[in-house]
This record gives sequence, structure tokens and C-alpha cells, in this order.
Amino acid sequence: MPAEVEASQSRDYLARLSVIAAADPRIELIRLDPYFCDERRCSMLAGDSVTYRDNNHLNLIGSKLVGRRSSAIIQASDMTID
Repeated sequence: MPAEVEASQSRDYLARLSVIAAADPRIELIRLDPYFCDERRCSMLAGDSVTYRDNNHLNLIGSKLVGRRSSAIIQASDMTID
């Protein structure tokens, strides 16, 4: 999918999530699009592995990818998990 199409489709819900996160200092919005998109396109692949089970849900491989990367972001920040 072209990156501009993904950005257009996600603009509304990202705006809503940003408002929610801004209203509560305990919430940190972690964007997932950088894990799957570059400047030109968004892909369902990570290397040779498919990361989605359908057009909107991660499979086990995709879930583990997001978990590892999100965990690294959380550990590198001052965020805590209660």
C-alpha cells in the first residue's frame, strides 16, 4: 500500500488517540506505522515473513515484532508499566 494512502486512512484515529494521550500524562502513544512503512509504501512483510493475518490484524510474527520494538521503546524511556 502506498504510504500516503495509509497516512490518509489513519489520520482520523491517530488524531483521536493523540487527544486522549495528551489529556493523560500516564498515556504514551507509540506509533506502529514506522514498523511497517517507509517513505513510499507500507508492507505486510518483515524480511521474508508475512506479519498480518488479514488486512488489519497482525499474526503471531507481526505481534512479536511489535512487542519487541515497543518493549525497546518503553525500556529506553521513562515510561513504566503498572
